[in-house]
Amino acid sequence: MPKPTLFVFLTTVLVLSSCGGAEKVERAYEAATKAAEKAATSQEKVAVWQAFLARYPNSKRTVEVARTVVEYLAEELDRPEEADRFLVALLPRISNSERRRDVAFQRLPLLARRQRGEELRQLADELSLGRALTFAEAVTIADAARRAGVWEVALQHYRQALPFATAKAYRAEQAGAPLSEDRLERAVRRRQAKVFTGLGWAEQNLGHTDRALRWFAQARSCDLLRFLGNTDSELGLLEGKTLLAAGKIDRALAVLAPEALFGDDPEALQVLRQAYVAKYGTEEGFEAFLARERERLARPAPDFTLPDYAGKEHTFSALSAGRVTLLAFWFPT
Repeated sequence: MPKPTLFVFLTTVLVLSSCGGAEKVERAYEAATKAAEKAATSQEKVAVWQAFLARYPNSKRTVEVARTVVEYLAEELDRPEEADRFLVALLPRISNSERRRDVAFQRLPLLARRQRGEELRQLADELSLGRALTFAEAVTIADAARRAGVWEVALQHYRQALPFATAKAYRAEQAGAPLSEDRLERAVRRRQAKVFTGLGWAEQNLGHTDRALRWFAQARSCDLLRFLGNTDSELGLLEGKTLLAAGKIDRALAVLAPEALFGDDPEALQVLRQAYVAKYGTEEGFEAFLARERERLARPAPDFTLPDYAGKEHTFSALSAGRVTLLAFWFPT
């Protein structure tokens, strides 16, 4: 017997059977949204959205709802194989080719997570037919291939993303949208750092360390380095791992230290520890090394002046007066 929330949704769908096509879909979507909000468990939410797709497999809501089901199954319920089976069953029922393509792209991270390299390779080939890949599509395939260890596919698709990592290409994608020169530059540099780093890591895993380091050097030239010197991407960690594997220990230590101390990825600290042991033969003294590196890399914050809600300006140096100061920024409500 259907769960109460699912039963209410299915009843609503039957009531809507007299509505026109697009209107019927939208009202069913609204009913499903309400039913999913009331559902007590992730499994019940999955059932609601699967029932919606069973009734309306080819609407403007298909891609969005399929993604919702996959997120619940693969992430919250940790059942990526079931999520992939769900997509495989749904795809033949989607008559619109672009929707079908968008849903097929959702399989890539699931295949990568399950290390299904050959299936991923085949799907990447299928998705490359018919029309040229966009930047996002090429990078999605490349990232999934990298996670699955299908390095030739990763290298191929990072290369396909390269032509999009230019100001001209980004402008074309954003046609009609307001775009300042600063925003344009930052967006292009992020793309370049992403693609160059991906190419470097793929080359390293294909045994081409010299090529990898050249790509990493290019990535570093355009990465939006953060205030304390750590990279704004995966570059620092992956370059550091490559340098360590190549026996370039001092360079690895220098690259990894800001990532480990100020970055977002805990793996950087593990790899920095490995580099330290490779240089000194022991972990002894590692914590003291971290403290020295933190002091070496630290930078004094530049002074600044900002207004409060009343418009009165405050200068940071006048507030801090040599003491520790906590700054909290939030959007006014």
